[in-house]
Amino acid sequence: MPLIVPSRDVLDATHEIVKPLKSSKIGYFRRIGPNAWDDYLYVEEAGGELELLPGVPVQLESRGAELRVRSEGRVARVRWEADAELAASFDELTPKDRRARFVSTYLRELGAESVLGAGGVIARTLTER
Repeated sequence: MPLIVPSRDVLDATHEIVKPLKSSKIGYFRRIGPNAWDDYLYVEEAGGELELLPGVPVQLESRGAELRVRSEGRVARVRWEADAELAASFDELTPKDRRARFVSTYLRELGAESVLGAGGVIARTLTER
């Protein structure tokens, strides 16, 4: 069964990168129709590496060390690739602990204030004047 995601949920930034990390692309989201509000279809397509730098907003997936991020004009799904030395230190950990270590090492959770849309930023600016 294909994964269909509403346009408003395709990328809800929940975290921000705090330390550079290497990842490999595992898929992307393609809009089903011609309009910006049309739903998106997840397309599995492995290939290519992507280095994520500090300050980049991402959405942490519900399992593993997988993220959604804007890349090359679309929302990509990527999986963290640890270097050999770090991967060896993660080997003895359970999957749950490995994920927790990944999150605490590379990500910072965004607060509600950090993820305001354009309308929220404009409204806040106008009320501060």
